[in-house]
Amino acid sequence: MAELQARSTAQQQATDVRLQLEAETAFRNSLETKYADARRALEHFREAAKEQRDSEARKYESQVQFFQQEIRNLQKSLADAQARFASTNEELARLTSELAASRREVIRLEGTKGQLAAATERLSAALLERDAAKAGLAAEKNRADGLAGQLVAQSEELRLLGDHLRQKDAELAAAVAREETVEQMTARFDQHLTEHLSRLAPQQSAQSKKR
Repeated sequence: MAELQARSTAQQQATDVRLQLEAETAFRNSLETKYADARRALEHFREAAKEQRDSEARKYESQVQFFQQEIRNLQKSLADAQARFASTNEELARLTSELAASRREVIRLEGTKGQLAAATERLSAALLERDAAKAGLAAEKNRADGLAGQLVAQSEELRLLGDHLRQKDAELAAAVAREETVEQMTARFDQHLTEHLSRLAPQQSAQSKKR
């Protein structure tokens, strides 16, 4: 009886231990699953954080480059503005000097109004003389144009006369050539006639002797 109770107790204890072991195994498996999930989540968080840091680093680098370029552009604009400002100051100084010179010139011109009036009168007289000279020049030009027209007409007449003389020279040369040809033919005819008469003369002498 005691042995059965001890065996039952041992079996119950073994069952409890097995159940506890199974529970602990399930709990451990659950912990391992949770640990794996947490590890994957951590890796994912690390990757996301790394990508975010890389993105932020690239964005920061891009912004740094952009601001550096903007700073260079602003520095160049500032240098250009300073150069324009210096050039403007130089131009302003030059204009100021020219204005002072112009004022002095105005004062000098105001003191020479009488000379300017006399010069204006002389200029008016010179303009009248120039107009008269232009009128005379126009008349001379018209006369020269008329003479040029006559010269052109005479040149045309001389050209036609030259053509006529050349034609007459050609006709004369042709007549001379024809005359020379006739003279040559006459000379050959006279030569043939003389030779023929020379051959006939001995025959006539022989016939006279026979008679």
